Amino acid sequence: MSTQVSNEKPTLSGVRIRTRKRDAKAKAKYEPEAFRDSIFQLIENVDPTDDSKFTSVLDTAGNTLDYRRYGDSFFELFVTGGLIAPGGIINYDEEYGKFPFSLFVLASGDDPLAGAKRWGGLIVKLTRRYKYLERMFAESTEHILKHIHRYTEDENKMLAIGVGVLVTDAFLTLEPLKALQEDHLTKDGLALRFLTDMLRVFLMNNDINQLHKSLVRAK
Repeated sequence: MSTQVSNEKPTLSGVRIRTRKRDAKAKAKYEPEAFRDSIFQLIENVDPTDDSKFTSVLDTAGNTLDYRRYGDSFFELFVTGGLIAPGGIINYDEEYGKFPFSLFVLASGDDPLAGAKRWGGLIVKLTRRYKYLERMFAESTEHILKHIHRYTEDENKMLAIGVGVLVTDAFLTLEPLKALQEDHLTKDGLALRFLTDMLRVFLMNNDINQLHKSLVRAK
């Protein structure tokens, strides 16, 4: 009795499925406003003074929200309280207003440094689990700094203090400050004023030698 040899070629159905999913994800519409709204909805019932509950909610949300895809939007919210439109204008949510745990909210009180330190602690906690967010935060900070000519004087002071806090804590290097070399930021002394405010915070807990080391690392 003869045996018929099958000429069927092996299929790669599993590979095709994974490829389709990857292609679909790549083609998914980029909707930072929808991402922002999702964040606001998650924290809607969180007390603005309950940092522990806030970080817990967003830590868990990382399993469903695409922090990697929307990293810039995530940190724009965390710094400015809104999303940065092309040209550097901050767009705040019409329904919710400013993000209550943002730097521009927490550092707007009588003690900006204390508020900035609280904000810095939130950033460190939220990036502890999702390590890729540390790199994305540095990149987002550089993008945010490019638009300091669009922010108010008080906002720039809060931003400088916040950056100073994170540089002091060795969470952030000085590399994002390269964004301040743009001509439109240097010609009117805006970049210099920002650096002065930032370094004032850094030198509260560091000496000139440590500043020199930080500058070398940022080269």
